[in-house]
Amino acid sequence: MRKSFCTVPVSANAARQDSDRDFLIIADHPLDREIITKLKDGLYDIELENNEVVSSIIRSRQEWSSPEYDALPFKKVVEREGVEL
Repeated sequence: MRKSFCTVPVSANAARQDSDRDFLIIADHPLDREIITKLKDGLYDIELENNEVVSSIIRSRQEWSSPEYDALPFKKVVEREGVEL
């Protein structure tokens, strides 16, 4: 793994009790389905333990740097407000 980010509302200190936790994980290289499943399963365990919704997006650096992702509003939010973990 290279980087992971927690995105709003947690990073903006605007979390409400019913807020979910959004995570972006950027890997140095493309990950196979098995590794992605293990990462998501681990986050699901955290979700169950804490009774919170945890959302995740797992992408390679190449995917995240592509023109398709550059056009997404979500990428701009992550770059502006995301907190690197």
